[in-house]
Amino acid sequence: MVLLTSFLIATAPLVQAKVWVVDPGGGGDFVQIPQAIAAAADGDTILVRGSEGMDFVVDGKGLAIVADTGLTVPTGAITVRNLAAGQRAVLRGLSASAGAGAFVPSEGLTIENCTGSVWVEDCDFSGDTPVSPFLTAVADGGSVSGSDQVSLVDCTFVGNVGAIPTVSTGGAGLVVENSSVQVYGGSVQAGGGWNQSAFSADNISGGQGGQGLVAVGSFVLLDGAVVLGGNGGIGADAGFFLTNCTAGGDGGTALVANASTVVRRAVTLAGGAGGAGGASGATNCADGQAGASEDLTLVQRTDLAGISHTIEVSPNPVREGQSATVTFDGQPGDLVLLLISPAPAGLYLPSLGGSLLVGSPLFQLAGFGATPASGQLVVPFTLSSFGPGIEVIGLYEQPLVLTVGGQLVLGSGEYVTHLDAAF
Repeated sequence: MVLLTSFLIATAPLVQAKVWVVDPGGGGDFVQIPQAIAAAADGDTILVRGSEGMDFVVDGKGLAIVADTGLTVPTGAITVRNLAAGQRAVLRGLSASAGAGAFVPSEGLTIENCTGSVWVEDCDFSGDTPVSPFLTAVADGGSVSGSDQVSLVDCTFVGNVGAIPTVSTGGAGLVVENSSVQVYGGSVQAGGGWNQSAFSADNISGGQGGQGLVAVGSFVLLDGAVVLGGNGGIGADAGFFLTNCTAGGDGGTALVANASTVVRRAVTLAGGAGGAGGASGATNCADGQAGASEDLTLVQRTDLAGISHTIEVSPNPVREGQSATVTFDGQPGDLVLLLISPAPAGLYLPSLGGSLLVGSPLFQLAGFGATPASGQLVVPFTLSSFGPGIEVIGLYEQPLVLTVGGQLVLGSGEYVTHLDAAF
């Protein structure tokens, strides 16, 4: 891995930036993420050691907002918008939801109107739960609209549970409109339908489960992801205000796409379970129907063969002088090259069975060799100093794999934050 250190030093002038530390305990530059965003310049890194759970917006700034090593930092709802071409935003290690108590529930993550790159990794997003079940707003786990280059790596999206009495459908896990999105690993899960009760109005069934991933007018690549429809809500038993029981709600569809291109490999799709019908004496009302795995309309679909290939750099962030590892997971006999760049990309290459996630300048690191019988190749390295005056270097990394079957395949990627030892 000496080549990696040499590459870091060589590329440092391209990616010099400042690090701002957020620490609610007072040990950093700021105690809140929004304060750091306001102070940061395009290209800076915000290193988060804790959070007060506030919502924040990244508007027209290319920033990397990353949790410190080993942390998952809770935040409020996150919005990234209006990135111009050439700008890059990174979110890593965050768990975002405004939580219960919102009068107008919001999504955990909103990405909108971004021509530049948005990279989101190792994050969890959930739609809010309204302050009262009688507020009928539904919140999706996340949404992407009007954005050209979005990569979601090892993230979890969960829609909220439907409310009563009429808008009782669960929120979608993720909605993608007029955008290009790569989803690697992680899960996308819709919220369940509302469970009815004997206090509900007559003849209202359990709520329908939400839709897992919805794509409209978009390109979506799914590699190693799990996509689940929401479960149907339970019907109401007879009693109190009800003379009759009500049926259970139908489960939601896992993948719904319209006028889109969908590419997928090693993906799990499962519709939500139907909700149980309510009871009326010795008779039960009908259970809801199970949701479908997919509902595709005017869709160009490509199913790629083989397994997902992934890498993980640990620890991440990694500091000067620190020992670390790059771990590749694949099949025994796979030959692995590591592609590294200070810039991202999002170009689907059918000939390489995936999307190129790293941009230009591109450095190809050879020498990882063949994957052993365990299917896991671990390469240790120690990060040497990259010189005075440099606080941080952020790099996008992705494996290019020559499989035992002789096929070249692009795997998943990782954004790695290399820090000066002072941090």
